[in-house]
Amino acid sequence: MAIPHRPAHKVTNIRSAQPAPRWFCAAGIDLVNFGDYRGFMLVQDNLYKICVGENHKRFPIETHYEMLRRGGYQPSPVTRQNAGQLTDSKWGIYVLLDHLLRQGVPLSFLDVGAFVGDVGIRYGNYFRTIASDSRVYCFDPSLSGELIPYNIHLNGLSEIVTHVPYAVSDMPGYLTFFQRQGHSDSAATSLGGTEANTIVESILLSEFIRDNCIENAFIKLDTENLESRILTDIASFLENSVNAVGFEFHAHQREMHPLLNRLLATHVLFDIGYLPKPFCFQHVAAQTMAQFIQTVADRPYGYTDVLAISRMTPELPVLTERLASLTERPVEYSLVYEQ
Repeated sequence: MAIPHRPAHKVTNIRSAQPAPRWFCAAGIDLVNFGDYRGFMLVQDNLYKICVGENHKRFPIETHYEMLRRGGYQPSPVTRQNAGQLTDSKWGIYVLLDHLLRQGVPLSFLDVGAFVGDVGIRYGNYFRTIASDSRVYCFDPSLSGELIPYNIHLNGLSEIVTHVPYAVSDMPGYLTFFQRQGHSDSAATSLGGTEANTIVESILLSEFIRDNCIENAFIKLDTENLESRILTDIASFLENSVNAVGFEFHAHQREMHPLLNRLLATHVLFDIGYLPKPFCFQHVAAQTMAQFIQTVADRPYGYTDVLAISRMTPELPVLTERLASLTERPVEYSLVYEQ
């Protein structure tokens, strides 16, 4: 299949990723060594406590700048040279991205519900390491999201990663938003009657994709129960482009069940595990859907992450076989890279 040439990226209606000169949080912040890059996190926060090991916390900022002076920014652990040898399921997204780029697919990375930018910056660093011209967009209007511009600049990725400081939903305009103290990763729009404590601006992902001439994309959705609405909003893009979309699936969310079945017509589905103990790459087919839903329901948190890969992907059988062969292994601290 021929992939059309991508025009130069343009970003419309987005403020600069340049961070403000001062940022204050009374509960405290910390510089974390994520293993392949470094970034700021809130200290009194759930993911900081359960997904980052003690040996990765409290990284001296003077050491960060000294390491930059001596050797520059840390490269990604995944390169064009070693991607074909990866066997652990924690590298599955890299395997997918490597496949798409080798097939000549012009690719953008959309991190929706980006938290502190931990995912988007990690893959932005990967794109820099392999000299790809792919761009990353981190969407997050939350308190943790305000750290994204600092983390972008801390890692020298302002030419690759852009903070988009908006919520994403199925309605543009101002939305009420709830930020739960100590659980900033669970910040969400207050649709459905949840008490609100913040006002944020929301955009349609379909309009962002159109306005910024995005042809093909990897999309990560972590939007606290708005996934079904967003997937519906971008249905045309998912059906007519080379794409992959990862999203949370909660077994009790009945509205997601028919959506998964509809996706099967245009995508290949994988169960890729759940926090805080990933990772796996288990194929989900129509005949195993009921078993998959029950398996997820029986897990401690009743949810998992699903990866849907477009059936328009070049050499899709080769990719799916490769992903299915990755070995499953729990990872204790899921936000950090360890050798």
